[in-house]
Amino acid sequence: MSQIAFLHPWLLLGLIGITLPLIIHLIGKKKAPILDFAAFDFLLSVNKRLARREKLRQFLLLLLRCLAILCLTFALARPVPQEALVHSGDSQQRLIIVLDTSPSMSYTHKGDSLLEQGKEQALELLSHLQPGDLVAFLESGRATEASLDSDFSQIKQQIRQAEIRQEGNLNSTIEQALYLLDETGKDAMIAVIGDLSKNSLELLPQISVKPAPKISLIDAANRNQLRALPNIALTGFTIEPSATSDLERKFLLEVQNYGSAAINQCKVTLFIDDELTQQSFVDLEGEQSTTLTFTHYFKNPGIFRGSLKLNESCDTGFPIDNELRFFVHIYKPLNVLAINGDQRNVPIEDELFFVEKAIAAIPIGDPAINLRVTDHEDHSLINHDLEKFDVVMIANVDSLPAPFIRKLEKYFQGGGGVFFSMGEKIQFETFNATFKNMLPHPIRDLYKIDASDHKEPLQIQGTADAHPIFAQMDDAAIISLKAAKTQGHFHTEIGSIQNIRALLSFDNEAPALIQGKHTHAGRTLLLTTSIDLDLSDLALRTVFPVLIQKCLRYLGKAMETSVPPQIRIDETVQMHLPTESSGIALVAPSGERLEKKFSSAAQEAVLISNLQEIGHYESEQYVGEWRKAANYNIAVNPSLSESNFNPINPNQILEELGTEQNTLGMELGAHDFKD
Repeated sequence: MSQIAFLHPWLLLGLIGITLPLIIHLIGKKKAPILDFAAFDFLLSVNKRLARREKLRQFLLLLLRCLAILCLTFALARPVPQEALVHSGDSQQRLIIVLDTSPSMSYTHKGDSLLEQGKEQALELLSHLQPGDLVAFLESGRATEASLDSDFSQIKQQIRQAEIRQEGNLNSTIEQALYLLDETGKDAMIAVIGDLSKNSLELLPQISVKPAPKISLIDAANRNQLRALPNIALTGFTIEPSATSDLERKFLLEVQNYGSAAINQCKVTLFIDDELTQQSFVDLEGEQSTTLTFTHYFKNPGIFRGSLKLNESCDTGFPIDNELRFFVHIYKPLNVLAINGDQRNVPIEDELFFVEKAIAAIPIGDPAINLRVTDHEDHSLINHDLEKFDVVMIANVDSLPAPFIRKLEKYFQGGGGVFFSMGEKIQFETFNATFKNMLPHPIRDLYKIDASDHKEPLQIQGTADAHPIFAQMDDAAIISLKAAKTQGHFHTEIGSIQNIRALLSFDNEAPALIQGKHTHAGRTLLLTTSIDLDLSDLALRTVFPVLIQKCLRYLGKAMETSVPPQIRIDETVQMHLPTESSGIALVAPSGERLEKKFSSAAQEAVLISNLQEIGHYESEQYVGEWRKAANYNIAVNPSLSESNFNPINPNQILEELGTEQNTLGMELGAHDFKD
């Protein structure tokens, strides 16, 4: 039979309180002075049995009072079997409490969050310690220089102040706990308090300390059996063009039921600029997913803020993943003025023949490109109102009337786009002099492979994959681009090229497509070879329509950027900024700013990461000053790593940690684990 010991033996001093009822009883028994009074003679005949019964009642009342004080004292002193004490003998015990503070701990279960329930369990653990024991408290995701301490009051304060942290990482916190043990787990226990989901306990560190400490896995939800907590989440999202109109978009939303119970008639609502536009209902079996399709017609081009929301009544205790935020870009049709430098009677020989065919092949759902072609010798050229055009395309032209050039320069500096393509009609000295204020970089002589040299034609080798023109090209398009054979191209002038970006390069390292860098909002591209068949067969490649359309849309600021419509809180996004920008700022819903500036003139993109606030971020770009740049707005949604509450197998976790010692907080084991 095990011996009884007390967790708080000093509270046994309360047994002195048993004397209090005795003192009161004895005071009550003190005899009063006796005075003879004739009337009392009539009472002497009262049955003496009543007096004996009263004495018995008084004795029992005294006994109950003493027992009440005795039981209360023993309860406060906490009698336990000797072997159940946190420590035995005179050894000093060490307890490290690891509390999961990741977003999943905000799950509401039985009327309170898992975090608050976990705090109560942590405080309960402290009550089992004795003076002289050491304890440390660690929160996942909070970098602190924790140490084992005997000041329990300070630890209690830390526990009460714990809060949800977006960057919580339970595995690294367990590793920190092992580090605190200083190479020995003797008389030590690590108590891990959390939702015990598989997502929160992955890639656990191996226990290297010998002997291994006891590991206690404590379920914050206090479940009798480990089953997945029910949760429904909006997990996947894509935007697709519509075959009906370039102003219409389809939104494909994936809904996941992580729980075991089915859901019926759960409402999902689409909001555009905070206006309710469409609703749908979903029926979903347990542990299944489905895709909902929403369609919305936009009355005008623009950049719109959107969200999809799951009705609160359909979900359980984890509303964080019930809303998915996004931005949608609806661009206007593009107007292009193309100046033909080599007009031919035979259509296929005309300089712009393949360009016209490329623009006619607009994919369904993309905004139209309206092309107006004029000859470089047309006397009415000067009369064109350039403000009506988004892009001016100059194909195989080395000179234009001076009045038109002045109009073109003003148009360019005001934010217009200019596309130059080369050809055999160009004299590079004249070309440089005519367009000197708009060129990305001056050109020089034409390099052309002579058939008698038996040299292989040039091919595209380098591509700026992160640039918006190429970022969304598929592998087939890139293969087609690199398969093009080029017989000739113009060299660029020798000298500084820090103000240009080579978006495409030939295999002889000469640039094929150049983008200029300017201090104003105008954009320019220079193709160093031809867009007909005189110098290259690029126009015959399947990629040519895609390339021309994307170049024109980029120059006209009417193209989807490389920024996705939405990202998750744990993702990194690369932003390739326009040439006029030297930095970008993202403004969070709370107003907090994240600024990124280019470290050098050669830098083309910035990596954006660690966006910890959920919501719609407005963007600004730096062009001598900060200006609004809605094209780079981005929506941040919660990480899906917190949505799945499918539990771990405690025995498997202990095996991964490399220990068989276990004092599971709920006595969980393989016998009652439900997969």
